[in-house]
Amino acid sequence: KKMSTTIIVGSVPLKQTRSVDLRGAIQAALGRQASAAAVESAKTLHKQREQLCSVNKLSDLTAEDAAREFVKYECQLSALQRRTDGRGSSLGQRFLWKDAWKGKAAVEKADFEWERAAVLFNAAAAHDFVAAQAHARGTSGGGLKTAAHHWQLAAGCFSASHEIVKANVWGLNPRWDPESISTDMSLGLLAALRQLMLAQAQSAVLEKAISEKVSAGVTCKLAAQAAALYGEVRRAVEEPTVSAYLTTGGGMFSNTDKSEIARVRCNEELLLSAMEEMAANECATNHDYGGQVARLSCSLAHAERAAREAKEIEDVSAVEKRAVASRLTRLKHTASEASKENDTIYQDEVPPASALPLIEAKMLVRAMPPEAGADGEDPFKGLVPAAVSSAQHKHAADVEARLYALHTRASKDATEAQEVLARLQLPESLDACEADKMLPQWLVRSIEEAHNVGGVASLHEKLEQCSQLEAEACEICEFANDVLATIDEKDAHFVSDHPHLQLSEMRSSERMSSCRVELQELRKHFQQAVDVTQELRERLDKKSAEILAVEPTVEELQARLPNKDGTPLEAEPCVPALYELLNSVAEVRNEAEAIINAARARKDEQLESHVLGERLLEAGEGARQLLAEQMRPFEEAEREYAQKQMRRKALLEEVEVQQRLFAAAEKDAASYSERQAFLRALKQGADEAISLHKGTVEGVGFYTKILANLRQKAQQVTAIQEERQNDRASLARADELRRERSPPPPPPQSMPPPSFAAAQAMPAVAQAMPAVAQVRHPQPHGTAQRPMVQSHYAPQPAYPGHGPPRSTPVASSSYTHQQVAQAVAQPMLQPASVPSRTPVIMCYQCKNQFGVPPNSSIIACPFCKAHNRVPGS
Repeated sequence: KKMSTTIIVGSVPLKQTRSVDLRGAIQAALGRQASAAAVESAKTLHKQREQLCSVNKLSDLTAEDAAREFVKYECQLSALQRRTDGRGSSLGQRFLWKDAWKGKAAVEKADFEWERAAVLFNAAAAHDFVAAQAHARGTSGGGLKTAAHHWQLAAGCFSASHEIVKANVWGLNPRWDPESISTDMSLGLLAALRQLMLAQAQSAVLEKAISEKVSAGVTCKLAAQAAALYGEVRRAVEEPTVSAYLTTGGGMFSNTDKSEIARVRCNEELLLSAMEEMAANECATNHDYGGQVARLSCSLAHAERAAREAKEIEDVSAVEKRAVASRLTRLKHTASEASKENDTIYQDEVPPASALPLIEAKMLVRAMPPEAGADGEDPFKGLVPAAVSSAQHKHAADVEARLYALHTRASKDATEAQEVLARLQLPESLDACEADKMLPQWLVRSIEEAHNVGGVASLHEKLEQCSQLEAEACEICEFANDVLATIDEKDAHFVSDHPHLQLSEMRSSERMSSCRVELQELRKHFQQAVDVTQELRERLDKKSAEILAVEPTVEELQARLPNKDGTPLEAEPCVPALYELLNSVAEVRNEAEAIINAARARKDEQLESHVLGERLLEAGEGARQLLAEQMRPFEEAEREYAQKQMRRKALLEEVEVQQRLFAAAEKDAASYSERQAFLRALKQGADEAISLHKGTVEGVGFYTKILANLRQKAQQVTAIQEERQNDRASLARADELRRERSPPPPPPQSMPPPSFAAAQAMPAVAQAMPAVAQVRHPQPHGTAQRPMVQSHYAPQPAYPGHGPPRSTPVASSSYTHQQVAQAVAQPMLQPASVPSRTPVIMCYQCKNQFGVPPNSSIIACPFCKAHNRVPGS
């Protein structure tokens, strides 16, 4: 069953005041020539105060509007206060405000801040009334939410009023005597009312959370904070001065009546009871039944104290009495049942109340500052008497006209001076002094690049690296030549021993042929690299002196720059004179701008402050003389500028004279022939160093690549040598087996084989046989076969390369040029010396026998024209 958790403290009453003629006072202060805007602002402010003075009782229909108007009036009064002397005392009006609870007591002060503090008190009372009416609606129509909002606004208004009073009663020399203000405006009571509004707002938030079935863990924290706020209120109202004020006198409190203090205590105990009860529910949810019993016992104790405090409240309603009694009865039953269940079922240990953990308080409300609304602009901005305003406007127009004319003149003079300097190409032409001391940037870039690649020593190192790579390549070439020569020699012996066998039947024949071609191509590239390296070496020997000339630092080379007559351009007398003159021209320009800026600042200072207006009011008939004095600084600025302009013209004339001298000196320095020759020599040396470095780097890379390929081919030749040996052995074994299995050969013919000349005379036989027989040879490690025409044994062609050689330079080596050429040349095939046999051979292709001329090594078959190697040649 839903029920209210707190009991609302009685509404705060309004403070009453009396009327004052605010409009007449403001108009009297402004004078008869007051502007229409000033009169309208004064009229609006007076009308607003009279309307608020008539509000002596709040209702549901007027309370919210009254609160808004109180705040708006306070903001306008604050703006007016900033524009009057003595915080409004110059208006001659005194503001009387009666005590809120004891209407017979009244305090009167000629101070806008007293008026503002009282108005904020009434704004807080109006917000409190709106909150109380909304709280009565409960959850319907957003009542609790509205109540919490307005109670926070009320707390903000009480807080603002408290700050105003504190600023006037605190300090060694307070503006107000603390005893001169009524008790309802005392700091203690204002602070208590602020905390009371926050406590009621927190209670409304708690009730809203309970209605929305927020968890017990959250609501107990909200209840703890509300109880803490009520505790602060209780301590404030129990202070002797406040307590005596609330328990004596008339108003809403009767004599010796402590009902309101008792109500605050009752609310505090009720909230503490609610906090413990919600904490007990949380313990039950967490199966902490011993804690549940302890929390319910504490809640019951607080409820009993709340019931005792409720008896002290004389005007408590029947509903409030039933709520307190019902809560106490319910808690007794709940605590009894929880204790019985724990004793019979759960048997948890019940901790003492002092051992229970403190409940963390959660604050969800704050004192919200008064809301002035959208119209927050100062209504009295720029409010001055009409006569003073007219005089100020005329003075401002005259000053602005003088400054505009001075600014226009200064802009024109500055433009003319700039045009003169531009025509003379100043100060840009003076950059030639720095350029005269420096090497050209294009040359500096080349020299720095030459430094980065290294000098003569670095080039020699690169060439030495090329020589080392070249020597290693020569050794690999010689090794490959030796291996190939060994293979050829062994093949020749094999053919002489087995003339009827074909070398093309070996699987390694095709690989060896390809390897020979690739080696020959590498030899060509290597020879080209050797030639390029030799050229680079000769270029380095020839250009060493030029390259050494650019090895010093840029600073050292710049120090060696030749100058005509040994004098650099910047040492010419006209150069420092020009620099000094240009600096003087710039100083004149800056001084002229400073004069104008100072005059503008003086104008802003005169017109933006109200000092001139006050002085004009005080001067009366002497206002004309005062305005003339205010104009003198601007007249002085015009005279100072005229002097500066005369000096600038004289400086520009001298600049033209010195510029002509500088142009002649610059022309002589630029055309000095010895300097031009020096720059050309540096450029040639830098370019040569860069080019040689690029060539040597490419040579090292090219040698490295060739060397890697030569190593690979050397390994391949070695592998082919082993494979060739195995092929010869395999072919010989196969031939031996074939002979063992084949029938004996036919008896020899009676006729001897024809001689070579006779065989050539047999055209019919030669025409009957094909010119070149196509023999299929098995491919190593493959399934497909291809036709191939090949003689029994003949020398291979030269080793073609795989592309055009790169013109990559290489370094010198320990080998002479003739030795390198011999290393890369194709090895000559030297036939092995074999014993002389009968000069009759059989063609490996057509199997015809024919005689061989003496001293022949390779001969074409007269029958089929196939080339055959003569065994033993």
